[in-house]
Amino acid sequence: MYPPKNINAPNIRRRKITPRAINYILISIIVISLYLNLGMTISGFYIPMFGVYIGAGVLLIFKLYQQKKLSFFRDNRLNKDISTALLFSLSWIITIPFSPGGLGYVSEHLKSVALLSLSTISAVIVFYEILQWKHSKLGRYFLIISLFLTTYAVLETMIPFFRDISNDFRSVLYTDRFIYGSNKRDLVISGFIRPNVFTQEPSHLAKMLAISTLLYFVSNKGRGALQAYIALTIIQLLFTGSPTILVGPVLLTIFYFWKTIDTLNVGFSLYLKILALVGVLIGVLFAQQIISLLPSERAALIASGRDASFVIRTLGPATIAWDTISAYPWAGSGIGGRELVQDILIKAYREFPSMRVERFDENIGYAGWGNAFFEIFTYSGFVCGLILIPALIILLKRFRAGVLSSILIFLVIFNMDAGFTSVRPWIYFAFTMIALKLWYSQNSELNA
Repeated sequence: MYPPKNINAPNIRRRKITPRAINYILISIIVISLYLNLGMTISGFYIPMFGVYIGAGVLLIFKLYQQKKLSFFRDNRLNKDISTALLFSLSWIITIPFSPGGLGYVSEHLKSVALLSLSTISAVIVFYEILQWKHSKLGRYFLIISLFLTTYAVLETMIPFFRDISNDFRSVLYTDRFIYGSNKRDLVISGFIRPNVFTQEPSHLAKMLAISTLLYFVSNKGRGALQAYIALTIIQLLFTGSPTILVGPVLLTIFYFWKTIDTLNVGFSLYLKILALVGVLIGVLFAQQIISLLPSERAALIASGRDASFVIRTLGPATIAWDTISAYPWAGSGIGGRELVQDILIKAYREFPSMRVERFDENIGYAGWGNAFFEIFTYSGFVCGLILIPALIILLKRFRAGVLSSILIFLVIFNMDAGFTSVRPWIYFAFTMIALKLWYSQNSELNA
């Protein structure tokens, strides 16, 4: 006989880890790796944000297992999106035969094609996963991220103890890697030492804050959501001192504009959207002149070409792209061919009085490349660009929005970040397209 059960014993249930919880964990790994810019060097080739690729790969395998669709030949959206991303990335192989580096640089070009493939596929997987989250849970998830980073940014700015914790963590995590520490520059442009909140530089903090706060707002239907968004954005702008925070309001303005003109006559609506796209493109190309109209110390520095950050993020990359296309019209430097146009880079930055060009020789292939959008034209040239830009537009359409809206958001995000082949701008683009879909799901369908 079995011993009698203890009827007074508590009924303890073991909580199982659900598939949804595993998905949350994997997305969190991706977000943390993205924010901290954790990389790894394999066989002399540096892979930025390595954890994002690992997290996205495991997430894909797990999702396919859940769906019991382990074959990529089955007819479903995820597989089609991944195939499109892969074909787009492989299409950049056409630039290799025209590379100024010749046969000796083929392996480096192929590594860049592989990196671009991983980046675009990872973005597709993240987009596909988060789009299936309930709006309320998605909003809470990104609100937690936004509140934590905002709170710590305030504490780090006001209390030295929290700054010391952040700096100690950074010194360990980024041993032998770049760590931002231009305190004198911060005091000039912001009036205080800007917070880093455990990551490499203030811009990484600002990007995550801008996008996570935007995602919180568009997924929140509650009262006071707009007021909360405005309050958070103002606090973030004041305590980070980074204009990148304004990317969130810019994107939200685009969402509002797109939704408003969708209610107009179809022909007139299309005309206004094309006009908006051209306007943003002009804004990108003439950013220096536009910013010079603002009444601030940093605007004056930008206008005179003496703001190093703006030069590296906009003016320098634009000049490099133009000069590379002029020198190599068929395919520019070829995909990933940064080192091949180092002479063009040095010449371009010599035009700006704020730049110490000798420092670009210390980190060839990385220093001076601050804009993912202009990097496209550096890599493609003019002739191959006629093929690769349409291929890019086909990929952007896989993010479930109209062509014009996808291009417009791509322009904003890829001017915000660096590294066309790296995963960070692609993931931020995926996040923003999710925000756009959430915005329209509460209103109407997205047309163009």
